[in-house]
Amino acid sequence: MLIFISCNDDLPTACFDINYSIIEVDQEIYLSNCSENADNYLWDFGNDSVTTTKSPIISYDEAGTYTITLTAFKDKQQNIAFYDITVID
Repeated sequence: MLIFISCNDDLPTACFDINYSIIEVDQEIYLSNCSENADNYLWDFGNDSVTTTKSPIISYDEAGTYTITLTAFKDKQQNIAFYDITVID
């Protein structure tokens, strides 16, 4: 499911919830950011699209498998969570 790694409570911990593993082309999904100890965020949706929105709504316009990556930042520290999603026609 989601993978996050942190050894220090003061470091950011990237985390997000997604209710789907398979979606249809153009189906909107809400990504709920549950990161802790973070000031900034960078999402990469695996389709050359990125955003710094805390909890974005996204959709894909082509079928395929994509890795959604969230990087949570605090000061000079960062932590990453990721999840693979399949988009079908």
